[in-house]
Amino acid sequence: MNNIKWIIFDLGGIVVPEIGYQINHKIANVLNVPDEKLKEIVGKFQRQVTTGSMTLLEMYSIITKKLSVQISSNYLLQEHLNEYIRLGIIHNADSVHLIETLKKGYKIACLTNVEIEIADICSETGLYDYFDRIFLSTELKMQKPDLEIYSKVLEELKCQPNEIIFIDDKIENVLAANKLRMYGLHFSNLNQLKSDIAKVCNVFQE
Repeated sequence: MNNIKWIIFDLGGIVVPEIGYQINHKIANVLNVPDEKLKEIVGKFQRQVTTGSMTLLEMYSIITKKLSVQISSNYLLQEHLNEYIRLGIIHNADSVHLIETLKKGYKIACLTNVEIEIADICSETGLYDYFDRIFLSTELKMQKPDLEIYSKVLEELKCQPNEIIFIDDKIENVLAANKLRMYGLHFSNLNQLKSDIAKVCNVFQE
């Protein structure tokens, strides 16, 4: 018997492009450092930035001091945001259509790791308008794949784990959801996703 009440989507790589590599490459060029070096430095701040205890601006302020470069943190932030706006705000029409189809029978939410400044852009561009509930790592002060963020979502939705499908393009996030007995689905493409959803729900049955 189908008892699914909520279907939860990750955003980057599914509804909007995943462009972390391109942003890292852009900022590395501005700083004149190798991509891998910048990635390593930024990685040290990843948790703080995505759980909202540090803004991107604050991170870049630390990085410019660490690298002893004469580039303002505000300039780096603007380059970061410009690159995101250039490449990352395109809403995948097929994914949006799938969400609208699923909304005919289920409540739809998103759960995403995001930075404060990027979350503001996503809100302004209407990305969150497709969803009945929005769960942002910066607001919850937690991040995927920590189990506590999934537990918090369950609490907020007042659902049992087997009443939720969770979709993400990162396998570690899916495995974390599975540990709590959600129906975790690993996204690789839309046709595969529809097939996987159909195994749990009858939404695509003729």
